[in-house]
Amino acid sequence: MEDLFFENNRVDALAMERLTGSPYVIDIYGFCGMTVIQEFAGKQVHETIRGPAESLKYAIQVSRGIRDIHAAGESKYPALVHNDINLANIIVTNDGRPVLNDFNIAVLLMKNKVTGKPCQFHALFPNPQWRSPEEQVEDEYESKHISPVVDEKIDVYAMGNVLYRLVAGGSPWKKKGSKGLSEEDKIFVARAKRYNGTLPKVPDSAQLDDPAIAALHEAMTMCYKFHPKERPSAAELVEFLEAAQKNISLTERMHS
Repeated sequence: MEDLFFENNRVDALAMERLTGSPYVIDIYGFCGMTVIQEFAGKQVHETIRGPAESLKYAIQVSRGIRDIHAAGESKYPALVHNDINLANIIVTNDGRPVLNDFNIAVLLMKNKVTGKPCQFHALFPNPQWRSPEEQVEDEYESKHISPVVDEKIDVYAMGNVLYRLVAGGSPWKKKGSKGLSEEDKIFVARAKRYNGTLPKVPDSAQLDDPAIAALHEAMTMCYKFHPKERPSAAELVEFLEAAQKNISLTERMHS
């Protein structure tokens, strides 16, 4: 029972309360101390997806959730960063909606009083497998004393990991048959991301000839851009995926 944990839960509750207008963020019904009461959502994404078209639909909905998170507040600039986008934090409601959950390390962005633009913030969780290139650190000393400065585009990069799973059917960087990354693997991945912008390899078994999977792969590559400014905003990602879905539907109708 430390002050930090109470603060984490306060931010978790505040973020969900602000985002009750989004159908792609889990609803909150109450909050007290270390306890938050939420709507029920009991399924994992991989348990409900059936085929490429369904994968594309889910990717659009999750991207809308990230768009809504970044747009929380009245400013035209990003106001909130989830800071932990991954499949474990996307759960599916009984009516089939994937909803984003777990905001206890979310970041409420400060803004510059002169420009009104959001300030960057210090990254605290340099996990090599899931985190963006700008969040990686060289060693434990750097992690503790020279924390990288980042912005909301870390959520977009993290969405790239979700898209990778939808394209490849597995987690990025994970070796076939292994339970997770070894310490040596983590060092390799951190350096590959930080210095080379290396992307995880998509297996040959991926259905890249399917239009929906091809669109997801292209979106993944956009999210995985090395420089944050080259990544799309969450809103731009939604527009790209919605356009791809519309074009696929139109093509199918023309050939039916």
